[in-house]
Amino acid sequence: TLRRDLVALLRRLNHREGSTLFCMLLAAFYLLVHCYSGQSDLIVGTFSPAGRKRLEVQHLLGYFLNPVAVRVILSDNPTFIELLHRAGSATSEAISNDDVPFEDVVRELTPTADPDDNSYFSVALSLQPRAPDLGVSWTVTSMDAESGGAKLDLYLAFIELADQLHVRVQYNADVFEYAEIEKLVDDFQSILQICVARPNTRVSEMPIIKANR
Repeated sequence: TLRRDLVALLRRLNHREGSTLFCMLLAAFYLLVHCYSGQSDLIVGTFSPAGRKRLEVQHLLGYFLNPVAVRVILSDNPTFIELLHRAGSATSEAISNDDVPFEDVVRELTPTADPDDNSYFSVALSLQPRAPDLGVSWTVTSMDAESGGAKLDLYLAFIELADQLHVRVQYNADVFEYAEIEKLVDDFQSILQICVARPNTRVSEMPIIKANR
């Protein structure tokens, strides 16, 4: 769970920059992936409720999310504010085409690939918005379900509450040890703290990135 004061600062910066909480988390996640991988050309996956746009499924319960790949390049050493707006633009472009099934994108770009191939991104982030108020006699609770294994190397799923953010982490145990995931989550929160305190800091000047090089 992210600290309440940090969440409040994130929302304040969002409001000032005309951004969204998702784009704030995504921009910080790009920094985290850059920190761990050393790569500057990054593709992070997310999941769009594209299927819900169809009238015939709007009254159905079920999973109607479509994977979307969002690409950002950090090679020009942007500030966090620049990265935030870059992430927002890339997300808008990706979501504007989210009605194309991801397996169709894979098939078009790589005809011989497996439709379930995850080679276009191996890390992902999502934000579950606050659940509506269903009345005093109802509550909504997120529950973990055993899936038999992680399809991605790393997936951070955030859940927005009134004044908090919870995060669930799904990871490939062949890639990460549990202790590494604990450090990774701590590093992510540290990046967020730096970004809200000094949003004009450039990527190369992030203390946590320097420490991991």
